[in-house]
Amino acid sequence: MQPQARSELRHTGIEFLDRVPWGTHMCGFYESEQDHMQMVMAFLSAGAAANEYCLWITNTDSRALDKAPGQQVEIAPYSEWCLTGGHQPEALLEKWRHKVTILLKEGYTGLRVVHCTADVFPWDRDTILAQEAVLDQLLEDQPAIVLCPYPLQACSLAEIIALSNSHTFTFFRGTSTHNGALSTLNRYNVLRTITAEVVHEIRNPITAIRALMELLHSKPEFNLYGDIIDKVIDEVDRVDMLARQFLCLAKTFAPTSSTGCNLNSVIDAVRPLLEAAAAKRHQWVHIELSPVPDVPCKPAEARQVILNLAQNAFDAMPANGVLTITTEHSYPHAVLRIKDTGHGIPPEIMAKVGTPFFTTKERGTGLGLPVCFRILEKYDAQAAIDSSELGTTVTITFPTEQSNSTNKGPH
Repeated sequence: MQPQARSELRHTGIEFLDRVPWGTHMCGFYESEQDHMQMVMAFLSAGAAANEYCLWITNTDSRALDKAPGQQVEIAPYSEWCLTGGHQPEALLEKWRHKVTILLKEGYTGLRVVHCTADVFPWDRDTILAQEAVLDQLLEDQPAIVLCPYPLQACSLAEIIALSNSHTFTFFRGTSTHNGALSTLNRYNVLRTITAEVVHEIRNPITAIRALMELLHSKPEFNLYGDIIDKVIDEVDRVDMLARQFLCLAKTFAPTSSTGCNLNSVIDAVRPLLEAAAAKRHQWVHIELSPVPDVPCKPAEARQVILNLAQNAFDAMPANGVLTITTEHSYPHAVLRIKDTGHGIPPEIMAKVGTPFFTTKERGTGLGLPVCFRILEKYDAQAAIDSSELGTTVTITFPTEQSNSTNKGPH
């Protein structure tokens, strides 16, 4: 494709979208089957009118054949053009590119794809997102546009966010039933965009300030100001931590290629840190580990969750308090429990636990728990908090390879 073709605008046929350039990857959520068909038919009809080769990927062949606008639309089953058909990503991408090469030689101006998914529900989110990534690669250098319709009622908010993040833009067709969820999605997308830009701008000067403070610390003529410099470095590190928490909270849901980790290994690695922190407070750490299978979570993120929850436990306990960390294998899950002997969480506070920026600590950021919950959500782990006057227990249930192999439904 010639470079200037990237700026060529194509009619979408969808009234509120008008025109989009080649390379556009659209996600359209719909409520009813009527909304679905109107969206697809308008999109395909506009492509056929513009001499584009239209490919409708769907397993409901009879419906497609009955409604497809003319001979310029090819109906193909999901198994032929998607990862669920057993294709490897690289081979599938090459197949797509070969398709575009052939149709351009035949005189078509480009490729228009409707990538339906309603026919394959319940679906595996990682596979779907990997499929969307293949289409993204195709769209980088080929004259093509893609519409991916998704049934809104079959998607959780987390899935809506994940799918939105994997497309150029997202739109909704239907009534206002789901305005609450979509409003949340819009706020999240705004937060994510702003946060990434702000954190990038903040962390550059933070790094420079810390380096300068360390340089001053090394100069003998500044020895008199050593304590002050140490305090500045501590505060700079605190701002940097806050920035990293913001960034983690706003990260997109993306399929991970992590091979996972073992919770017991992570806990053993942080045990010295926990015992040192407890000793400073005249508190105790008790750890009981049972054999558990690996969980699909990056070791650094599992470590972050454990240390954050342990820190909250330390803060909640008086001297001589005991932090207890246990693991167990409750087939097909791995269970982590972090228990303290504090005074518990009042009901009015419990209702706000995990809300971004809510904190009862004088120097707290209110982002520690939200970041933990976001990490756990990414790996489909469930967290439950039980609290009484005798203390608080956080129970985290991780999926394992065993649970993933027996449950491939929507997350």
